[in-house]
Amino acid sequence: MILKTDVVQFHEDLSAVMSLSKQTGKNMKNYHDVQKMFSSSRDAKLWEDMYPEKPLTFEQYIFSSRRDDAVKFVATHHKKEHRILDLGCGTGPFTGKIIQKGYQCLATDYSIDILKIAQGKMKCFDDKIPSLIQSDAQYIPFADESFDVIICLGMISYVPERSQAISEIMRILKPGGSLYLTFRNRNNPVIFDPANWLRTLMKNKALNIYAEKPGEFLPGSFLKPKYMLQTLQETGFNLCFKKGIGRGPLKINGKILLPHSISIALDRLFARFLNFLGLSSMLLGADVVIYVCQKPVSASSE
Repeated sequence: MILKTDVVQFHEDLSAVMSLSKQTGKNMKNYHDVQKMFSSSRDAKLWEDMYPEKPLTFEQYIFSSRRDDAVKFVATHHKKEHRILDLGCGTGPFTGKIIQKGYQCLATDYSIDILKIAQGKMKCFDDKIPSLIQSDAQYIPFADESFDVIICLGMISYVPERSQAISEIMRILKPGGSLYLTFRNRNNPVIFDPANWLRTLMKNKALNIYAEKPGEFLPGSFLKPKYMLQTLQETGFNLCFKKGIGRGPLKINGKILLPHSISIALDRLFARFLNFLGLSSMLLGADVVIYVCQKPVSASSE
């Protein structure tokens, strides 16, 4: 359940963020924009709708695929007794699936409205109901070296100070612990929309991409894989493997050309082809980038 003390902890963390923001000249509008995006008055329910039993759109398909891949990763590489944190859990798509497999998982999110939806979903798990805690990923309220594995499905795109969040993840991971991180790939809409090819060649900055400009924070933006990998490695993480999910759909100036069912079928066929060639780590054109990193065994929080 969501505890009152957890909400208090969140507000203390938010105060720290506001204080840091004033010191560095950052605009607090960034934080309020993220809050609004996941509020019940805006898109909180929309995120739950991204995970139907049978995906009907290409976006639902890639969201479900990244969740299933994260569940498979944990089930393959981690024991039932390992401590798992779903950081930026949303409505709990990963948390619910991993609990069904017999794991215990603690889940946190920035949005209280999102957590209330997750809380309603988790009631069916009886004694396995996870702790749902409201928290800012830039100031995670857990002790050093608390978790064996941390799952971040798309969360990093909604964090203004991403290097701060990665540092916090490093802090609360045990030495040898795993980070499973995903984000939307800025290169995908460039490759699969010819209108963006032309804009890129003409050096037109008005790309049809939800992407940040230098020095800007845009909540939920598509990110550059090279930038994120650099941030992870500068923090001290070792990259174990990488993977891309979702090539497509083909568009013209933002308009999807093929039915979603055909785009999904083509992507599955291409994914099998890449696996056959041993090229599943290729990120070119992938919509979702997956980085699995490890905290060095010799690393220890001061």
